[in-house]
Amino acid sequence: MDNQTPQKLTADSGLLVGTQATAVKIVGDYTAEQLETAELCAELGFSTKEILLIVGTEVKNIADAIAKGRLLADYKVRKVNYEMAQAGSSPAIAKHLELLQRAKIEDQILN
Repeated sequence: MDNQTPQKLTADSGLLVGTQATAVKIVGDYTAEQLETAELCAELGFSTKEILLIVGTEVKNIADAIAKGRLLADYKVRKVNYEMAQAGSSPAIAKHLELLQRAKIEDQILN
């Protein structure tokens, strides 16, 4: 695989992740895949800072790499929860709304 192109995690995960090399190469300009990933992550209630780590534009050190790995695992759980919420699960709907609210608050604090 080429380190200069964005990679898909899996075909069915729906998560597209840009490589660190790509992020460095296109600072301030995002690929269509990175923008799609950002939209998916926002829909799942991730904050702006978390989304930047997930799409690969802010990984600068080992701590960021660890945080990104944890966020990718969290993404999978949130995606399942979101699907359950769409199917009408009241607890999943409540959790999803909580995640969205937390992301809004975190974004307001950081801005």
